[in-house]
Amino acid sequence: MVARTTKVGQRFAIGERVCKRYRLGDTRTIPPRRGVVKEVVEEEKKMKNRAPFKAYSYQILWDGSRSLSLHAQQALRSLEND
Repeated sequence: MVARTTKVGQRFAIGERVCKRYRLGDTRTIPPRRGVVKEVVEEEKKMKNRAPFKAYSYQILWDGSRSLSLHAQQALRSLEND
């Protein structure tokens, strides 16, 4: 039996500090984007030939910004564990 190392389900709580992940290209020139989770959006997705599953998105208030932006869970990383 293989042990899971990643958390399944909702990863971030309201008020938690997060950082945006950059996966494409050279990221050394892009300054890190940090913010606070303001709202959790949970939706159930249904796909053909697959069981329904829950997908989590988060409304993030970035540092230096006044408006919220919606991001998928896999695009964010926790700053509290760094």
